[in-house]
Amino acid sequence: MRRALVLISVFGAALLGTGLPLAQAVPPSLGISEVSRESIRFDFHRGPFLVYAEMLGPGNRIALTVIRDGASATYATKPHFEGRTVRARFGRLGSLDLTFTPTPGKVKRCDTIVDAQGVFTGRLEFTGEHHYIHFDIDRVRGEHTSAGSCSSSRPVLASPRRASPRPWAALRGEEGEATLTARAPVPRGGDALTVTMERGIEGGFRGVIAAFRFEHGEGMEVIRGAVNGIGRNRFKWDLDAGTASLRPPAPFTGTATLSRAADGTRRWSGSLRVPILGSSPLLLTGPRWNVGLRAGSPFD
Repeated sequence: MRRALVLISVFGAALLGTGLPLAQAVPPSLGISEVSRESIRFDFHRGPFLVYAEMLGPGNRIALTVIRDGASATYATKPHFEGRTVRARFGRLGSLDLTFTPTPGKVKRCDTIVDAQGVFTGRLEFTGEHHYIHFDIDRVRGEHTSAGSCSSSRPVLASPRRASPRPWAALRGEEGEATLTARAPVPRGGDALTVTMERGIEGGFRGVIAAFRFEHGEGMEVIRGAVNGIGRNRFKWDLDAGTASLRPPAPFTGTATLSRAADGTRRWSGSLRVPILGSSPLLLTGPRWNVGLRAGSPFD
């Protein structure tokens, strides 16, 4: 689950060019009540959905993520802290007002850092777009961390040196790494797709596909879409020709093809779609998309 959440924020930043994770995409104001050295996290199940909340301070936004069958929706907004109480509003979709109580024997301290497991009590109410999910809870187990510094007298052991991997990204065509990206604007946001394939140190390809709709409004940033691993047989490319074909696994459906006409113009076509929680599946092909194909990974 954590890997999926990290990929959501990383690809969101890379595709929209913010250079920052979702929680930092829009800096909060520097009012005292809005800057906190606290971090919180908790999760629970509601029917077939996994709900995960996390806030990494100081001053970052709290992100509420809903996941089902590979599709996810993340809602990020600015929290307000008073002691161990955190409050936030997710536009018209819901609100959070929870107070943390640590469980005896579940508190770890290291200098000014206190990491505790315990219970959040109060109220968390949320209804997804078009009522795809609804919950109203008054108690959930989670973690609370107060940030600070931690010193240690233990010696730092040098990590064993490893041989540098072969520079696969410098290769071309079938032998190297490749990344396909596509973007399309929408009101108050944008749609984004990225597919990247890299070669491991010990050989063999591994890849990731991520596609999301990004929207801003009501004091929130909302990211809805899906991310999944993809095998080499499902993403084929020719960098010299500037062509590619894509047939990803579920929860994605359909296929996509990047081709070139005789006059050199690109054509991005097919039936590729990504599920959107609270809305219809998003078509990922067509003339509204600006598509690029290049060697290397999105982070080169």
